[in-house]
Amino acid sequence: MTVSNLLKHWVLLISLAAISACTPADPQQRAEKYYESGLEKFQSEKYNAAVIELKNALQEKADFIPARLLLGRLYLQNYQITAARKEYERAKEAGAAPSEYLVPLMRVYNLGREFPKALGLVEAAAPDLARDPDVMAYHADALLGQGRVGDAQDLLQSAPAQTAGILARLGQIALSQNETEKAASLSQQALEAGPKQYEANLLAGRMAIMAENRDQAEGYLRTALKADPASPLATISLASLLIEQGGLDEALGLLDDLRQRGLSSEQSIYLRSLIALQQQKFEIAKTESERVLASNPRSRSALLVAGIANSALGNDQIAINNLQRFAKESIGDDNVPEVASRALAWSNLRLGNPSDALAAIAPLASTGGAGEDNLAALRLATAAAVQSGKMDQAIGYLENALGRTPDNLALATALASLKLGIGDKAGAEAALKPFSNGDQLDSVNDRMRLGVTYARAGNLDEAMTIANALITDHPSVQRAIF
Repeated sequence: MTVSNLLKHWVLLISLAAISACTPADPQQRAEKYYESGLEKFQSEKYNAAVIELKNALQEKADFIPARLLLGRLYLQNYQITAARKEYERAKEAGAAPSEYLVPLMRVYNLGREFPKALGLVEAAAPDLARDPDVMAYHADALLGQGRVGDAQDLLQSAPAQTAGILARLGQIALSQNETEKAASLSQQALEAGPKQYEANLLAGRMAIMAENRDQAEGYLRTALKADPASPLATISLASLLIEQGGLDEALGLLDDLRQRGLSSEQSIYLRSLIALQQQKFEIAKTESERVLASNPRSRSALLVAGIANSALGNDQIAINNLQRFAKESIGDDNVPEVASRALAWSNLRLGNPSDALAAIAPLASTGGAGEDNLAALRLATAAAVQSGKMDQAIGYLENALGRTPDNLALATALASLKLGIGDKAGAEAALKPFSNGDQLDSVNDRMRLGVTYARAGNLDEAMTIANALITDHPSVQRAIF
């Protein structure tokens, strides 16, 4: 070997040694390096980057327990239940200590409604670990999932420490048993034990809603969502409250976030349909409500939204089908929304079924106050009665409406016209009398309508008085009148 080749050989050996010194020699070291990077990114809330680093660590060493546990935690905090279950189960198989995986894996099983698996974990745990308050809380959740309320209550009451999570669960049980005062007391204790704790604020929000303290409820639900930002339950609870308070845009934003994370549920899809309906985006309301009905054909809420949306879109037969199914599912419920009756009546009226329209709207037209909704129902009932040939009933509805808004000329002239139709000229004039000669009417069209109605009633003197007054006040209408 020449001197030149010998030098090249030594340079190569030195380079290889340097590379070996800079690169971890075994998978364990490389896995640790990736894990440390993933942990740093996790602590900096760079979660997607953390997932990549942790997966790299597991490619180097599949049984590297710290990476499995942290990756499971990342998946669980985003409610990616299947992925979280896989990581925690593999960590368990790789030899992780029960104290490292028991609580999160029980929670995963409960969220996936795999209650026997959750119970199996705690039954196999050491007695001191099984008495940990967090373990006992998820143990109780599994029992509740199986309907074993008494067992869950006994377990929670025996906890060595009454933490916020334990107290909140006891409060939820009390509430489910209609023990409202006890639930309120436990809710307050839970908040005192953990002012920012998730379950405590979720229960407090529910209690505040029941007490009709919407502002307080919103505060509690926002705190719950801050404690668990990806929680579908907290998100849906807050969105529902915001919809009730008119905060449609923020509610929709919360629900959009759920959908983007793949966490949409029947309830969240329904709420999207409800928002669209209130925003008069009827196509979206129809589409979203029908998505719910595809998986749950008996959903009352979705049937109602689908019925109203289809009626607004002119899909009247579909609307009628949905609203009739809604009515069937609502038998025994006295709180059927008025809008359901109006939509059903309108769709039947447009399809030429005035008798069915009248049957739908008559109960609503017979009750209520002087609000616009009730007056709209009376007008709709009048139209349905007229088309059904039930003139006396139609007159009764108009008299009811006019009695609530006596200065409404349109109602008065309509009532007079109906009375003329049955030959009751005296009744027609009585309906018009409050408006006398029309001097109190500002609109030219209103005064002309009144004059024409008087003429139809045969009271030409009154009609001419109105016409002459119009000509005096508005000379330009003389040609229109004559």
